[in-house]
Amino acid sequence: MKITPVLAAAAVALTAGAGALAQTPALDAAFDRFDYASVEREAQRLLAANATDAAGLIALARLGAQLGDEKLDPGVAAAERCVATHPLHAQCHGALGHALGRKAMDGGMVAGLRYAGRIKSSFERAVQLAPDSLEARLDLNSYYLLAPAVAGGGTGKARRNTEEFARLKPELGDLAWAQVEIQDGKLDEALARLERMPPPEERAARRVWIGTLTRVAYAHLGAQRFEAAQRAFELGAQRLSREPEFLRGQGRVAQEQKQFERARRHFESALALSTGPDARLFFRLAQVMEQLAQPAEALRHYEKARSLASPLPRSIRQQIDERIAALRPA
Repeated sequence: MKITPVLAAAAVALTAGAGALAQTPALDAAFDRFDYASVEREAQRLLAANATDAAGLIALARLGAQLGDEKLDPGVAAAERCVATHPLHAQCHGALGHALGRKAMDGGMVAGLRYAGRIKSSFERAVQLAPDSLEARLDLNSYYLLAPAVAGGGTGKARRNTEEFARLKPELGDLAWAQVEIQDGKLDEALARLERMPPPEERAARRVWIGTLTRVAYAHLGAQRFEAAQRAFELGAQRLSREPEFLRGQGRVAQEQKQFERARRHFESALALSTGPDARLFFRLAQVMEQLAQPAEALRHYEKARSLASPLPRSIRQQIDERIAALRPA
């Protein structure tokens, strides 16, 4: 197993903890609606008033981890300053782990080897400082579950981490156990945990519940188990009827089954409920409109997806550019 993709997944792709991170209400709302310009403005406002403000530094670190490119080095620097000035702040250490994970992902094998120890120690320190933090436990689990033993990973470590957390926070233990079971391929067991657990009232834990359920559903979808994927997305929609992620997921199930009109309806409903413009939705809607022989609408949605700051994988950005070039009138 290559280390670099593992570290990237551990620090960036498994965002159950990072995406749920609670900071200030203004920052949380801006991250939720993918409004990264507002995130940066609010972070800079906080830092102008106090150059070592933890929320502002963590927000810049999160921007770097999520967006990469020119935001990454300033994000790493912000996380390092956060740790230096707030050494007992667990979220500073977690933010540093994510920012370094993005550097490992972008830098290749050598970078993966260089940053592995710091990523692991950052997540472990966050757990030491906040042992009852769901966010910190999930970040550390992500590393343990996906990193090879030579880099300090291991399923046994993830299980021990989860057992410790479940003793401290039994009401949230199922979320951590579901993470382990998904990685083990035990999707039915993970879904059963989520099904018997009502969505938490607290924002960050609720985002984790949503993210974990969608991971179960997308794992089924990736294996073309369409009925199982649909059941998982429907469970989410029944519990949280205004959560766009579950509508987007049902759209993806329909799209993979070539039910393009049904997919269009789900994607449009998800857009209507989204708190901000979501590039993923515009991309999928553009694909569907092409299949429905509406090239002008497809072009409009591709261009909208390309214009947004929402982080998209490089391969999808390349697809968008190719389709815009093909559809744009000569």
